[in-house]
Amino acid sequence: MGRGKVELKRIENKTTRQVTFSKRKSGLLKKAYELSVLCDAEVSLIIFSNGGKLYEFSNVGIGRTIERYYRCKNNFLDNDTLEDTQGLRQELTNLKSKYESLVRTHRNLVGEDLEGMSVKELQTLERQLEGALSATRKHKMQVTLEQMEELRRKERELGDINNKLKLETEDHDFKGFQDLLLNPVLTAGCSTDFSLQSSHQNYISDCDVGYFLQIGFQQHYEQGEGSSVSKKQRRRIVFAACPRFSRELKAEISERIGEEEEEKGFVTDSCKTSLKMQLTLEFGGGLELLCDSVKIHKVNINESDILTMKDLLSWVRTNLIKERPEMFMKGDTVRPGVLVLVNDCDWELSGQLDTTLEDKDVIVFISTLHGG
Repeated sequence: MGRGKVELKRIENKTTRQVTFSKRKSGLLKKAYELSVLCDAEVSLIIFSNGGKLYEFSNVGIGRTIERYYRCKNNFLDNDTLEDTQGLRQELTNLKSKYESLVRTHRNLVGEDLEGMSVKELQTLERQLEGALSATRKHKMQVTLEQMEELRRKERELGDINNKLKLETEDHDFKGFQDLLLNPVLTAGCSTDFSLQSSHQNYISDCDVGYFLQIGFQQHYEQGEGSSVSKKQRRRIVFAACPRFSRELKAEISERIGEEEEEKGFVTDSCKTSLKMQLTLEFGGGLELLCDSVKIHKVNINESDILTMKDLLSWVRTNLIKERPEMFMKGDTVRPGVLVLVNDCDWELSGQLDTTLEDKDVIVFISTLHGG
């Protein structure tokens, strides 16, 4: 009856484990010796017991075998390194080929080195260029539209800010103007002192009588030798007499406005711009703001209706503003920058509001600087 298979596991009994180690060690050494003799092999065997005792066998010497072992291991490592190097060289070669191909393609795309290309290759290149150009134009259009939309947004924001500031300025600067035109008591009790500015020496004596009556704009005119300088004061309601028109200039202005109204039914912007330039040349830059009007309206008034300056102001308040509120009013507030130009009037330069208007017909031009 044969022996049963012995299970390989650690022997727990110390004595039994030591006996088994001695027997098997002797058998292993014997097998190593037999292998070296029978097969002419270089065999080395090193054994350390559980207690740390060394047992060895070698037919040529342990040291020599170990040296040979290290030499063989280094050769294996060198072979692996050589294989890795060859792989890297192959990858480098492939990358160089791809690079050269890309360089040729780039030159072809910019129109270089086309001589050696066939018709088919040229057609392929043409399709590539058309596709790239189409994509570029599409992206350019998208970027342009985005920039335009951003500019429109900024324009709307700036417009809102400008309108807000404009309304705040108008409400603040022309509150007194509203009180003056809408309240007869204020009209009767307002300051009546006038002074004159002229940009030419002795101009007053050489021209006929006629004035700008400026309402709501704060400019003070000082008289002196030679040309005088206009300077700003505090913003409040004043009546300032500006340089007078000559008879020829008044007639020309009336004729120009009459022709425009007869031909087109209204006064065009070009006509107003031309009149503004004439006035500016006549009196210098001091009237530039006064003449920068948007609308001009002409009204004939009989002497029986308007006898004094006070009557004129009352007429403007109770008739023009009342009958045409959309032109001169903004809600409950009088629009800023209303100018009254009285032609062919004859009152004293420093006259009071009760100065009599002697002309039979008084032509009044009403201008609204900020539009109707």
